[in-house]
Amino acid sequence: MKTKKKMTLKTLLSSTKINLAEAETILAFLLGKNREYIITHQQIELDRKVIKTYQKFVKKRQKHYPLAYLLGYREFYGEKIIVNKHVLVPRPETELMIDYLLQYLANNKNDKSYQFIDIGTGSGAIIVTLAKTLNKQLGQIYKNSNFLASDISQSALQVARKNIKNYNYENKIKLKKSNLLAQIPSTYLTSNKTLIITANLPYLSHKEAIGEPTIIKEPRLALSAGLNGARLYKRLFRQIKIKGIKGFLLLGEINPEQRKDILKLKNDILKDCSLSLEFLQDLSRRTRFFILKD
Repeated sequence: MKTKKKMTLKTLLSSTKINLAEAETILAFLLGKNREYIITHQQIELDRKVIKTYQKFVKKRQKHYPLAYLLGYREFYGEKIIVNKHVLVPRPETELMIDYLLQYLANNKNDKSYQFIDIGTGSGAIIVTLAKTLNKQLGQIYKNSNFLASDISQSALQVARKNIKNYNYENKIKLKKSNLLAQIPSTYLTSNKTLIITANLPYLSHKEAIGEPTIIKEPRLALSAGLNGARLYKRLFRQIKIKGIKGFLLLGEINPEQRKDILKLKNDILKDCSLSLEFLQDLSRRTRFFILKD
């Protein structure tokens, strides 16, 4: 495509080789506008720099480079979450975890003091959004609660730190490098505050992780978890047993096909513990989350 002459938005979009909505989003980002502007100002001319950058973005998208990585952020629960190649791009279905927790907390107003721990935090999307939403809707719980995010990847923690700083939660959300709960201080797990753990851990099998082209550019560490994709939840359940954690609620995201795997792990590893297990569906009515509660 020649870029010596200026061309209009309409001309550039008419020749795009990617999804039109994504093309409009990229141009809106490059021009510092919103998509509505792009749609309603099709006759404006673009300079060469914008066109060349747009073409680079398009080439990357054609190679399955995530749009969120190109833009540097992803919308999550109405908030802009910074992302890059070191973290998984937050998915829309994960927003349901925030919905569930808000409803749970609203239904248990007698308990106003919590310890929130988000393991495998990645970009920090869950913990940051939870803290921000609680601050808006359930301010007393927010004030009385502590927040901790952990990840085994130092690079991921750096991204989470940027998001925490971006929303001015440096004094509210603590970060810890940890292999799930292994390096989490016992004071966080046995305090007098009710413990709520969120976990959107890697849950794809190795075959699934390498066979899906749309995720091939995302970090393998954040996607794959053994032959059946349940390796990390197996490790987490063992840690819960070894540490003797009591009075907690664990909300985890899974692959819809892993319901039986999670049930088996609970019955095998935590059979001597009086824990309840239930499953929640996503908007497509597929099993997407489990709740393990003491």
